[in-house]
Amino acid sequence: MTLTLSKSGTSKRTAGWSINARNEATQNVPTRMPVFKGMLRAGIECPGSEIANVRADIADWLNRARDPIPYVKELLRFCIARRSEGGLGFAADILSLTGELALQYALQFQGRDASRWSKEATIGSHPNDDVWRVLLVASCRASQDHDERMNLLLSCLKAGNRGIREAVVEGLGIEGSKVASLILARIAGHDPDPLIRQVAGQIRDDIS
Repeated sequence: MTLTLSKSGTSKRTAGWSINARNEATQNVPTRMPVFKGMLRAGIECPGSEIANVRADIADWLNRARDPIPYVKELLRFCIARRSEGGLGFAADILSLTGELALQYALQFQGRDASRWSKEATIGSHPNDDVWRVLLVASCRASQDHDERMNLLLSCLKAGNRGIREAVVEGLGIEGSKVASLILARIAGHDPDPLIRQVAGQIRDDIS
């Protein structure tokens, strides 16, 4: 990504950048990955006035890529490493613009990750918990398949890991339906983790 500074100090994309990015996305992954990484670095550092355009361009890259999976993995890796700079929200906002891609990646990731989930409630953390915070929020925002979204949330609710369960609660808040509200009420009343009970209760109150 090429950014130039105007005289006022605000950044603006150079002419033709979006078109070039779209063309780049369809090319060979190993040779194009450095370009994508540059987009991510520029995106997370750009001024707020440009962030919506940058998110849209990165999402467009993912949607046009012949094989988007390596790019999604890099987006998650990069944004989790930049967590303190708002990386999780940045990644979730981008994947929220990719339609069914966010949900399909989450389902694939679940197949690889579920084996390490705790069967008992635990406050222990794992790096992949941040991946779930991004994927569940993005899936609930982006996917049009309500049943698949709810199935994913309910299956993740079986995890004992606090980070995953907290991400589920946030996803249910985004769903905002009567069914989601009932599930949140059940979590708020019966979850073994007091933090999850508190968060679920607050979110249920917000959507009621």
